[in-house]
Amino acid sequence: MADIIEKNAPKGFRALVLVGNVHAMRTKVDFGPEPYLPMAGHLPRRNTLSLDISSNGVSSAWACGGQGQCGEMTFGRKGDEHARGLILTKKSNEWYDGQLFLGSVTTASVPQTTTIPSP
Repeated sequence: MADIIEKNAPKGFRALVLVGNVHAMRTKVDFGPEPYLPMAGHLPRRNTLSLDISSNGVSSAWACGGQGQCGEMTFGRKGDEHARGLILTKKSNEWYDGQLFLGSVTTASVPQTTTIPSP
């Protein structure tokens, strides 16, 4: 994924890439049989801003969990409320460079199938 982004992003421009929160993590994770570096960790740090996007309260998203189960999943907790906006962190060991809080509750949409042209 990181290679596709780097090869297809026009020189001198920034690409906005929407991925799940694990793909957007910048440091190693230990969620499976072996620790691994998610996609955003393979992108050049000086040119990449990775955000964890959250909404207030309970929301849903289209995601895949264990045993290949994919569909609408619920996230968040009632009462988790943040002002709408962006908070950046300066810590280099964080999963993300910051958080983008959307405010209102979001709902899932079915994933769009897209074909990425070969370079």
